[in-house]
Amino acid sequence: MTEFPQLQKALETYLAAVEKRPAADGQVPELLPAATALEQTAQASLPQAPPQLRHYLANRSFRKAYLYLQGQDHLNRAGNCGRPHGQH
Repeated sequence: MTEFPQLQKALETYLAAVEKRPAADGQVPELLPAATALEQTAQASLPQAPPQLRHYLANRSFRKAYLYLQGQDHLNRAGNCGRPHGQH
């Protein structure tokens, strides 16, 4: 399990909200509270976080931060942003 359980939970909640289909009005009501909670939790976690995790959080690379906490950082190194590796 992760050393950052609150951060992992906040990332899970945020990423789930991002994946939700918008309502008829185009809104995802869960997104703003999830983003706010994630920002607060990320800020609180920064001082204790390893450098690579701090990098992901500071750059708002939340999917990469989540993979890092899952022990799957090797997937980040290959690139998961949707762009071919090396084209950033």
